[in-house]
Amino acid sequence: MKKTVCILWLLCTVLASAIAQQTPTTAQIMSKASEYWAKQDYTQAASWYRKAAERGDATAQNCLGNCYFSGKGVDQSDMYALAWYQRAAAQDNPDGMVNLGYCYYIGKGIAQDYDTAMSWLQKAKVLYTRARKKAQMYKKNWTESMLCRKSRPLLKTKVRY
Repeated sequence: MKKTVCILWLLCTVLASAIAQQTPTTAQIMSKASEYWAKQDYTQAASWYRKAAERGDATAQNCLGNCYFSGKGVDQSDMYALAWYQRAAAQDNPDGMVNLGYCYYIGKGIAQDYDTAMSWLQKAKVLYTRARKKAQMYKKNWTESMLCRKSRPLLKTKVRY
């Protein structure tokens, strides 16, 4: 009886592992979408962006919105572009915020509203500013750590027996 339970447990573990390995991560899906976009195979790119967007990836949602906005890989639709931009913006994706603000600014897919447009653009600006400051901080810290490494003298010791 114990052998049967152990064998069943082992089979379930192997099967679960095999299934998990077959399911691509969101990063893998986005990589695939970017590859197709670079090859200008927009239909495949949009298909892969949709897979990641439906998993909740804000960058993919913005990219899929771009596909609908431009009509690349999908039928052009202001309504769908706006919907995907709104999903991305709701997750604090600054690119989604800029695109949503632009839709409000030009009245594409929604009634033109300059105040709402500026509100979204301001929110995006705040996020971009934070990101830039964080990047500068990392760059400064990285540069300082590299300078410290270069300034340290190499220890040259001779081993005597």
